[in-house]
Parts: sequence; C-alpha cells; structure tokens
Amino acid sequence: MIRKRFGRVVALFSVILCIIAPCLFSACNKGADTDNKTDNKTVELVEFSDTEVKCDLNKEFSFASYLVTLDKDGNRYVGTAAVTDGAGNSVETAFNRFEVSKLQTYTVVISVKIAENDVRTRRIFVIAIDPSMPVITFLSEPYRGKAGVEYSLPVVKAEKKGGEELTPVMTVLLLTDDENGIEQQINDDKFTPVSGGSYRIIVTVTDSNGVTVTETRDFTVDEAENSPRDPARDDIY
Repeated sequence: MIRKRFGRVVALFSVILCIIAPCLFSACNKGADTDNKTDNKTVELVEFSDTEVKCDLNKEFSFASYLVTLDKDGNRYVGTAAVTDGAGNSVETAFNRFEVSKLQTYTVVISVKIAENDVRTRRIFVIAIDPSMPVITFLSEPYRGKAGVEYSLPVVKAEKKGGEELTPVMTVLLLTDDENGIEQQINDDKFTPVSGGSYRIIVTVTDSNGVTVTETRDFTVDEAENSPRDPARDDIY
C-alpha cells in the first residue's frame, strides 16, 4: 500500500514539473534578454553630448550627476570619469568631486560601457571663473548662416556678483589670412554676411574696476545658392 501511494505521488510530481518547467525556462530566458540590452539593436543614449559648465575658483565641482545615463528605452547605465586640467594632466578626484584650483578649463571625460566592444564617451568642460570678475554667458549658440541672408546674433548676458549691471559689446569678424579679419556691420544684433566663410563673434565686457573679459564663438556661413565663386577670394573659403 505504501509503495502504491509513493508511486502515485511521484507520478503527480512528474506531471506538475512538466507543466511548470516551460514557464521557469521562459522566465530565465526573459531575464537574460533584459540584462543584455544590446541584443539585436543599437543603444541610443539620451542627452549624452559634450557640454560646458562654469564653476567658481577654489570651489569643488561634482560630476556625480553626469555619471548616470539613460537610453531611449529607459535602461540605466553608470559610467566612470577621468579628469584632466588645462595642460592635460590628470586631476585627483574624491567622491566624484575635484577642486577647481586654477583659472583654466578642466575636462571631465565620462565613459559608459554599453557592451564589450562598445564604450561611449562624452566630455564636460568645466570652466573656472573668478567670482570677482565679470561673467559672459551665451544664452543661445551661433548657427550656420547663408551669404546674403540676415543673420541673428546669439543672445548674450554679462553679469558680476554683487549686482553690477554690465553691457556686453559684440563684434563680428570674417576670418581671413589677416589676423585682424574683416569687421562686419551690426544693426540691432543682426548683420548680413556678404560672402561665405568662417566668422567669429567676439563679446567683450568691462566692469567698473576696469577688468575686461572676452568670450568668442566661431560659426560658418555658406555661399548663396547659384552665386559664382570669386577665385580672387579663395583665402576665405
């Protein structure tokens, strides 16, 4: 009698195992697919481009928030960071921070490993500023223009801690072999480039103490459609 009952238990257990085994196997496979995010598709990271930030001199800069990256599917990646100073020398970090000890631009390289042969990087340029000096901020960036078409210059703000009102002065140059370039006429923060080439925006501000700060941005202007190219001006193309 005992053997017969034992046999029935074994038979019942076998039936149950046959029913649940495929489900267990499927669940295991599903977990493996989730962990391997790169199977059969290209991972697109969100907001993973180079950027500039400013930090006061003799303050600590934290790059912790830049280490975590998401892809378009919401998957989370945690990267690593390496910091160099303006001369390319390695900078010591602790707890995802480093000291901004000199007036220079530091570079934080964030590396994210997607797969064995797929490592993505972005750069955070940390610009050290002296709080006692004026600060120029580009609220928008230059865009690609076209010759003969009116060009709107970027919006720029100049300020200094303490509330001193500052007025930035903007100059636009067509870059040539001449170091000085060719100055363009600006009206109401706009100008009309007469030819294609490389241009430079120079923004200068001077505070009440006579301290002057300058920021520059370069941009490109394409030749107007159907306009003949002047061989005599090949130096600006």
